[in-house]
Amino acid sequence: MIQNKKKINNRLIVAICLLLIITHFSECSSISRSSKVTRVVFFKNIPLVNKENNELSNLFDSVSIYNYNDYTLYEQPTIYNEFYNDELIKDNIYYQYFIFKKNDKAGYWYDSLSAKKITRSVKLDSYNDSLVSIITNSDSIVEEKYINKIKFDETYCDTTVFYYSKNYKNIGYSLSKELDSLKNSKVFKIRLIYNKYKSAAYGVIMPQREFLFEFKKAEVTNEKAIIDFVNRHVKNKLL
Repeated sequence: MIQNKKKINNRLIVAICLLLIITHFSECSSISRSSKVTRVVFFKNIPLVNKENNELSNLFDSVSIYNYNDYTLYEQPTIYNEFYNDELIKDNIYYQYFIFKKNDKAGYWYDSLSAKKITRSVKLDSYNDSLVSIITNSDSIVEEKYINKIKFDETYCDTTVFYYSKNYKNIGYSLSKELDSLKNSKVFKIRLIYNKYKSAAYGVIMPQREFLFEFKKAEVTNEKAIIDFVNRHVKNKLL
């Protein structure tokens, strides 16, 4: 997710960030062996509430996901904003890369696409949803809506909506390989909907909000650089 040098103290955002990390790194479907690099872009729209004035704003972000042979590579943008007297004077963006191989139990971070050394490794854990009440609409895109009747705290959403399409079946990335298998299709979009409520944690009225997670097919514009990066990583693992 795009990060800002200014801190946002929001328990809900922390929970969503954890969800994103688990969703990104844990449930990826089989990647067919091919010499061609494929790419999808994972879009996120996260509504943020300003505690001081209770205003709602949207944080839009995207992550590129590349597949090459048995490897999946995430291109993670990070923005650092520099402020002087509360005025933005400069913003910098750079990309970190997370790579893992099919069926491996760990993934690896690199500081750039040209980096030669692994920065750190991360275990790939699983994530399980608990959902109730299903509504399915038969169309070229299938929509399933789940109503969450049990909310343990404010971080739990009221409604979750999944979107399936067979047009994404050959894509090596998955938001939920279990759901893909059950539906013989591909989950390409998830909406987490929060109803309006009074927050006990912050003492303010929280408006209705929607968290969006979605990926779309995209053109590969740097295929040689991606292939070189994967090959360099393979050599690193052999050292």
